[in-house]
Amino acid sequence: MNPMATVADYLDAGMQQLRAGNYAKALPCFGAALKENDNLPVVWSYAGAVFVMTSNLAPGPPDARAPIGFGAKAAGPAAAADDPVGRFFRPELLNRIDDRIVFRALDRDDAERVLARLTAALERELRERWGAELEITPEARELILEEGFSNDFGVRSLERALERRVREPLGAMALDGAATGAHVRAAAEGGAVVLRRV
Repeated sequence: MNPMATVADYLDAGMQQLRAGNYAKALPCFGAALKENDNLPVVWSYAGAVFVMTSNLAPGPPDARAPIGFGAKAAGPAAAADDPVGRFFRPELLNRIDDRIVFRALDRDDAERVLARLTAALERELRERWGAELEITPEARELILEEGFSNDFGVRSLERALERRVREPLGAMALDGAATGAHVRAAAEGGAVVLRRV
């Protein structure tokens, strides 16, 4: 093993070996990643381990495929994923996978619930750090959802949209001392989210 390699290097090497079907070479890479930096040989047993792998594989060519994962609507049994998984992974790996779960697509209602959790956490942080209250109007929430949610990618960009439209301006207000003990309202104005003390 390379003493200069990082944990990420070993994990990456292990995943490359798994994708290539070289399981005997993959396990030492994972073991090296877990091993403390004491340069002593270690033997690892994965008998009680559970590996969770995620993928956006979908059947058929990209333009005609039935969506699975975040792009699926009321997905059927895991057999729907057999075709792309079988083409992508070697049989030696597939025979060691115990179960597959196909997720349904996230819809707008799901995105609203995710945004509610994100904003609740932000409101709690603002209250605890600066003794301030944050109010995000429904129109401002709609702008954040428009930027952060899509049928293709689900809610992956939602946190970034909240960061850009609300958290960063809040940080600027906090640095200026304008957020301390204030009631801050985030409202939609001209296609932007504007923060003001009220």
